[in-house]
Amino acid sequence: MRGTPALTPKMASVVERMARAGHPPLNALTRAEAKAAYDKGAGVLEVPKAALPRV
Repeated sequence: MRGTPALTPKMASVVERMARAGHPPLNALTRAEAKAAYDKGAGVLEVPKAALPRV
């Protein structure tokens, strides 16, 4: 079994900010609370898609 891959600096920053936010993990919430929390934050981590050359 391989070890856990290292995070890129940008992703490590995202994870650090998520931890500092102090929100409870989704599995600690009721189903309705977890859905509401997910819906509220789902777009936050959307990153622009890189332009790819046509093939």
